Amino acid sequence: MAYIFNLSNYPLRSEARHASEMVSEVLFGESFDIVGQRASWLKIKLNSDGYEGWIEHKAPFTDSGLDFDHIVMDHHGALSHSDEEIALPIGSRIGGSEKLKLHGKTFTVNARVRKPDDGFTTEDLVGLARSFLNSPYYWGGRTHAGIDCSGFVQVVFSVFGIALPRDAYQQAENGHNITFTEASTGDLAFFANETGKITHVGIILENGRIIHASEKVRIDRFDEQGIWREDIKEYSHQLHSVKQLLNS
Repeated sequence: MAYIFNLSNYPLRSEARHASEMVSEVLFGESFDIVGQRASWLKIKLNSDGYEGWIEHKAPFTDSGLDFDHIVMDHHGALSHSDEEIALPIGSRIGGSEKLKLHGKTFTVNARVRKPDDGFTTEDLVGLARSFLNSPYYWGGRTHAGIDCSGFVQVVFSVFGIALPRDAYQQAENGHNITFTEASTGDLAFFANETGKITHVGIILENGRIIHASEKVRIDRFDEQGIWREDIKEYSHQLHSVKQLLNS
């Protein structure tokens, strides 16, 4: 049986203990299957990207009979009740109505939402990406409070109905290869370490720039060699490949 996650966001850990690595986060309204259990810990598999990990949760979750077919696109979004509020990070799933019954209460949905199959422009995607600027880098994170490079790309594209895997090397398997000179705004650039393994990803902007999560979500110069950090006067990431998703 599939379930709906009913907290704002929660760490998805590699093992069933709080001290283990956070590999990702579950966002409000995301559906998942329970594939294992250890005491109060549940091993879950997200239906959106197949990612697996452990969460601690003793209370029952809502089953997936709810039709959460809209995606939150405003990082100030929230479910509001007279004595309680639940934050809705960008990328959260929600129904299309203005009210939601949850935990025995009726909440008002205060968030800008869209359906994944609604039309969009490259400017819409870039505008949403820019709303994450200066969010701190956080391994496994997927929200403004802390986000990593692949989580940033995954969440931004998910709002516009483009489902991507969780990790950068997995995302590199999507779309089709193009050359650096063919790249345009909204394409993805991937970067490799000294062994050739893809470890970083960013969204290409206009005028030789790229937006990516490294220390924070930032905009840096981008060329055929990689990402140039003007603040430290050196290349921080070496270019591996460029992929086109929006027109593929």
